[in-house]
Amino acid sequence: MLKIAHLMVKRHHKTIIHDLNVEIPPASCTLFCGDDTSGVKELLACLAGIQEYQSGQILWEEQPLQKMDVAYASGNGSVFIEQTILAYGKFLAQFYPAFSLTIYQQLLHTCHLDAAKRIYRLQREERAILEIIAAYATQCPLMIFDDVVSSLSLKKWQFLWQECLTLGHVPTLLLGCKEEHEAKAMADNIFYLQDGQLLVQPLSKETMTEEMAKHEDIQEKNIQEPSGRLFDEKGWDDDETDW
Repeated sequence: MLKIAHLMVKRHHKTIIHDLNVEIPPASCTLFCGDDTSGVKELLACLAGIQEYQSGQILWEEQPLQKMDVAYASGNGSVFIEQTILAYGKFLAQFYPAFSLTIYQQLLHTCHLDAAKRIYRLQREERAILEIIAAYATQCPLMIFDDVVSSLSLKKWQFLWQECLTLGHVPTLLLGCKEEHEAKAMADNIFYLQDGQLLVQPLSKETMTEEMAKHEDIQEKNIQEPSGRLFDEKGWDDDETDW
């Protein structure tokens, strides 16, 4: 279990997160939603170990969370664009003992990403896919995707994550989005943050499904397992246009 207790985070001497308390069960998918002033990005950065917090605790299985237990993808250029896709995977393997190059290459093949291709030639959606694949291949118990899934439609995100999970590793997954995204259809819980505080208690998956049916015109066919391929030999399927 991931436990965040009495967390306080400051940015430029201004308190961004105030006494935040959250518990997230293992092997679950949780969405944190909020704008640039909400504290979502700062919270996820603290969990990833790339930003300091002023007070409180972040515990994983009742022990302080270690940076090596977390795979973090931010979608803001964290992928080294001059490298080939394969070189990027080999680079990560040096820092994550459990990194599986086999899993990495298998998912690349599933998504028809050419391992020899330079990362800077990838489209935005393809780069998001690459970051998710790379994070999953680390086999870390906690994975954080901050504003990465926003680049994908629900169908593509669902397809890719299901392909990942078929390979056996089931991490605790945290998603960060500036705005509400269709990805909440796959979330077990969703937290709304505003000015560093929780607006409401987390919604259950059942409640979220009901709300989506009422307010978002997302049909059942869009959240079921895709029957056709979302990728062709060039990457994305030309017939799949709902970016």
